[in-house]
Amino acid sequence: MTNEKQHIAIASDLAYLVHAATLVRSILEHNWRHGLVFHLLTMDKRVMDDNRLKQFIQETSSESVCYEIHYVDEMHPFIQSVPEGGTIKNRATLLRLMAPSLIDVEKLLYLDSDMIVLGDLAPLFALDMEGKVMAAVSDLFGSSHVIAKGLGLQYFNAGTLLFNVPAWKANNCLEKVLAFTLGKFTELFTRKKHYGDQDILNSVFQGQVRYVHPKYNAVNPLFLRRCDFYGKMFDEAHDQPVIVHFAGGAKPWNAWDIHPYAKKYRYYRQMTPWRDVPLSKSKLAKKIALWPLKWFKYHCQQVFCPLSDLVRRIIGYSSRIIPESRVKYWIEQTDG
Repeated sequence: MTNEKQHIAIASDLAYLVHAATLVRSILEHNWRHGLVFHLLTMDKRVMDDNRLKQFIQETSSESVCYEIHYVDEMHPFIQSVPEGGTIKNRATLLRLMAPSLIDVEKLLYLDSDMIVLGDLAPLFALDMEGKVMAAVSDLFGSSHVIAKGLGLQYFNAGTLLFNVPAWKANNCLEKVLAFTLGKFTELFTRKKHYGDQDILNSVFQGQVRYVHPKYNAVNPLFLRRCDFYGKMFDEAHDQPVIVHFAGGAKPWNAWDIHPYAKKYRYYRQMTPWRDVPLSKSKLAKKIALWPLKWFKYHCQQVFCPLSDLVRRIIGYSSRIIPESRVKYWIEQTDG
């Protein structure tokens, strides 16, 4: 076991505690040799008194694993400074932005709660930040890529963020985030589709991000639209992901979900005090109408997606295939 502890932050309210605990359980499965400190950030007072959470912490705490709960009151000056509604629909999402200001460590790994970890996080923590404020995975998927092109950004997904906390504090990053949120953000994103705090991070910290391998934030399209991606790097992220991110509509806690890692999520969920909480049930009509189509698309995509791409080219639409070079270029740039 290494002496240096790995600090991991996860934000959750009462409803998402089951998923946060499942994520923690998956981390413990693959990183038990390391000293781990889990920081649970919440604006929901009910989390503090939840009996299942207390049981989970008691069962999994040890000399090498400990927990800290950070309750952020709605009256916190930063929270109150950002108006709810409009561009920020839920103030709880601001916890991700506050994490490196609340937790005084060298490196802090923030993970969204709709994730599971399937590998060793030590190589990520060992990353040389080279003075950058954070490390993240490039996001080239769907509407987020459209947003990025429109703003001239190299866009990243904020589900996995390795914060360089001293650099964050030295550069007054929280103040910069607040200034942008109250100013330029409204101008850029009002009446447009946006991703709230993720867009804020992308807009404020361009040029201050180290890009890392997509296996550290393997999102749904890598699995459910497999043929849209071409190259060894995407193959590695698909075949051996370290962090699986259930970003988007496919959620493994839906009983009829076809995500290939849904079974893994449910396996780790069974190792928590929430094991008796049933999975979400879809309406019968949705099961009958949509599930067979999703199953067919997923299992036949290796044949039909290349054909679809060919048709798109013939009729004049641009290809959806994303080459590895577009991600690799940014990783190599930040590697110097």
